[in-house]
Amino acid sequence: MPPQPSFTPAMDVSSPWETSLRPPEASGGDAATLSSESYQFWLQTDPEDTQDAVTASRKRNKQRTSRSAKKRKSTYDIRREQKEELTAQAETLQKQLDELKYRVLVEQGEAAKSNEHVAAGNTVLQEFIQQQHLQLANMQAMLAGHLQQNVDSLHPAQTIIRLGTDPIERYNVLVALKDKKLQEAKQFISTRSQGLDPRSSYSQEERNNDGDFCHVVFENKTIQGASAREVFEAFIDVAQNAEIIISEMFGSITIRENTEADTRDISQRPRMSKKKAVG
Repeated sequence: MPPQPSFTPAMDVSSPWETSLRPPEASGGDAATLSSESYQFWLQTDPEDTQDAVTASRKRNKQRTSRSAKKRKSTYDIRREQKEELTAQAETLQKQLDELKYRVLVEQGEAAKSNEHVAAGNTVLQEFIQQQHLQLANMQAMLAGHLQQNVDSLHPAQTIIRLGTDPIERYNVLVALKDKKLQEAKQFISTRSQGLDPRSSYSQEERNNDGDFCHVVFENKTIQGASAREVFEAFIDVAQNAEIIISEMFGSITIRENTEADTRDISQRPRMSKKKAVG
């Protein structure tokens, strides 16, 4: 009977072929992470290179996992972050609104105080102006009383002269007074017109009917569209027809003794006036 081969297993002895095909010892978790690509690479390299490849594979897997975790964000997390941002914005806007309300209240308070100061100042100013009006009215009353009592004796260019019956002599006396009377009239008008606007009209009239007719008028009138010569001729015309104006002013009958026109520089026009009877 031929000898039978022995099949006694050697549990602790590994053949060279088995050693070269056996992978290095690894835990269950590490073995599970090895892919088919890394396993083939392990078969073609040494054990140390295989260990490095396994470590690199682990790192790549962790990076992929972390990237997928970062990219993937639940709807709840997104809405929670949006809510937090909106809440922060609302709080900021509320703070700004409170600051604006405070400023408005402060400005309103200052405006109220300013209005009170302005009202008080206006009251004082109004009283001061009223006092000035009263003082001016007092001065006007004094002047009016003085004029009323002495209006018949106060004439700005009055000169007492005596004229004879000879017309030539009377004319020569008046010609001698011409320059003096014009100078006095110019001084009076310049002084009386101080402070008046020459471009605005102004008129003041005073009357006294105590026995005699006395009417004093000071008038400043603007004339447009006329030359100085035309104004002078109009003034001469009024002077030559003064009896008409006197009759209209006092309601009397006034006539001129000499009706002939006198074109000389100085003319004499005696007039007579008679008051109308009442009743």
